[in-house]
Amino acid sequence: MKRITFAVIMSAFLMLVSACAENKPKPTKPANSVSISKPSEEQKTTTYYDFNDIPVPTEMKLITNKSFLVEYANLKGGIMHFEGRVDALSLFNFFYVGLQKEGWNMVGYFKYGPYILLMEKPDRVCVVRIEDSGWNTKLEIWVTPKGLQQQ
Repeated sequence: MKRITFAVIMSAFLMLVSACAENKPKPTKPANSVSISKPSEEQKTTTYYDFNDIPVPTEMKLITNKSFLVEYANLKGGIMHFEGRVDALSLFNFFYVGLQKEGWNMVGYFKYGPYILLMEKPDRVCVVRIEDSGWNTKLEIWVTPKGLQQQ
């Protein structure tokens, strides 16, 4: 009787695992390819939150209870947290290309493990951190004004 119960439980478990594995999104392009989309196509797949020069894929959802923004005079910064079912490498490629198209300059990056991009403009710094957490991909966007120089 124990063997039959064990076999039934294992069969149900295997069916559940295989059903969940089929629900994971399949990449439509190789993960290491970088594609530049047309503006009309890009508008459908990206959105801008509190920073008008930082595009975010629409598949990534803003987690407001983990995010915060600070704006004082003409200085604006903060941290935005997102989650979504997006391939981490393709998300890295999206920001690598997209932020440079928005006028950000590449300072450097870390690839694989957590992906980290460091970008800058004359008045601000942006750090993008991407981490694959198995089921979802986590995204953090940190924006801070550059230090004011004393004259």
